[in-house]
Amino acid sequence: MKILSVLLLISCTYQLTAAWDYIAFVQLWPQTACKNLKSKNPNRNCNLPVRGKWTIHGVWPSNRNYQSEQCSGTEKFETSKIQSIKNDLSNFWPSVYNDNARFWRHEWDKHGRCSDHIPGMDSVFGYFKKSLELNRQYDIEKILTRSNIKPNNQQPVPVNKISDAVRSATGGIPNVRCLNNEYLYEIHICLDQNLQVQHCTRRPNCKNEVFYLDNWGDTRKGDEVEDVKPNVIHASGSTIVGLSFIIGICVVFLLKSM
Repeated sequence: MKILSVLLLISCTYQLTAAWDYIAFVQLWPQTACKNLKSKNPNRNCNLPVRGKWTIHGVWPSNRNYQSEQCSGTEKFETSKIQSIKNDLSNFWPSVYNDNARFWRHEWDKHGRCSDHIPGMDSVFGYFKKSLELNRQYDIEKILTRSNIKPNNQQPVPVNKISDAVRSATGGIPNVRCLNNEYLYEIHICLDQNLQVQHCTRRPNCKNEVFYLDNWGDTRKGDEVEDVKPNVIHASGSTIVGLSFIIGICVVFLLKSM
């Protein structure tokens, strides 16, 4: 009976901690993001970083099958908690739409609060600090440049060439996302629960060849981003109730078996 109790406890612990299929580390090409912004509002100005640099979009604990709107984490975002790394965040995780603090708050509320099971990411400071470390480890601009893939408004790039370059550098197949199917927009690197690279399974939403924009150029009406995020599940109220039910069953069984 004791052995059965231990096995049940292990099973319950697994169900409570293995909440995500993978973690998406998402990097954004700012020129394409600017093109998307200008297509919606030509009078808006873009906040573009140093020329040639990709930026962080976020780190997203993800599930392939479901999607909801809330995380179970309770820590509140405050800029004072990331003050010591704020300059780095402004350089490597800026908002193209000119409101960094609002962008960071959104990423924490929607994704960061789901990261309490990820090593080193169980707090506001830890989430953003670890994201900066991932950005240094997987520098998309350097990865693409080493494969002679550079921004060019005239010459499209085979998506397979982009994917192969990232796979060669990281060991995992990335998820390449595009604006309007033809402009390179994001590259997702998929990680396991220990932040080790694994293959992404979602297919790119791109044509066979896409433009890696040197600048956003003239925008066309309708150049809007299709769904570029993976299906992401966060711990909603129903999820929390389900987990509470599992905990209750486990506790009752263990008490009876003692």
